[in-house]
Amino acid sequence: MPSLLLRHADAVYTCDDARRIVRDGYVHVEDGRVASVGPEPAPALAVDETTGKVWVAWTDQHGVVVSSSTGQGADGTWSMPLTVSTATTTVMPWVAARGGKVDVVYYGSSASSTDDPSAVWNTFDSQSTGGGWQVIKVSNTPNRVGRVCLEGSGCTGNVDRELLDLFEVAEDPVSGRAAVIYTDTTLDTWTSPTTGTHQLPEIVLAYEQP
Repeated sequence: MPSLLLRHADAVYTCDDARRIVRDGYVHVEDGRVASVGPEPAPALAVDETTGKVWVAWTDQHGVVVSSSTGQGADGTWSMPLTVSTATTTVMPWVAARGGKVDVVYYGSSASSTDDPSAVWNTFDSQSTGGGWQVIKVSNTPNRVGRVCLEGSGCTGNVDRELLDLFEVAEDPVSGRAAVIYTDTTLDTWTSPTTGTHQLPEIVLAYEQP
C-alpha cells in the first residue's frame, strides 16, 4: 500500500480546495502521489447474486472508483481499485450487478468542485459487461445547474440540497438492462412566501435501451 511520510509535523489536517478543515478527512494516494484530500467517501455496495461477486463503488469527488471481491469481501480477495468515470467532479455513486454486468451510476460535472455555482450536472452510468468499462450519459439534459451540498443538515442555510438522496440503480433480472432513478432540479420551481423561489426536485426514471 502506498504511504505518505511526514517529518517534524506538529499537527496534520485535511482540508478541502477552499482550505477549510475537513473532519474525518482522508488522503487519497494514487500512483505514489497525493491525488486528493477530502471527506471520507461512503461506498455503495452490491452483490451479483448470480456469481457471488461483491462490488463496491466510491468517490473522492474527483472520480468514481470500483473494486470487486470474489471471496465474499474477505481480506486479500479484492481487486485493485479502478477509476471508471471521466467527469471532473463526481458525487453520490450507486452500483448494481447481475450476471457479470455492472452499472455504476453517479452525478458528474466538468466543474472543478461541488461549490461552483455555474456547475452543470448530468447523470452518468459507468458500465461493464465483463470486459472494459464504458461511460454512458443517462440524462438527456442536465439534471442540475449549481452547487451541490453533501453535508445534509449541516449545509449552510439548508440550501443546495435539492438532489436529495433519491438515487438508485437496479438490474432487470429478465432483460438484464439497468433502471435508474435520479433527481432533476431543472424542471420546475416552487415559491415560499418567506424565502422566495426555489428549484423543485423531480424524480426521473430512466431505462437502459437495447
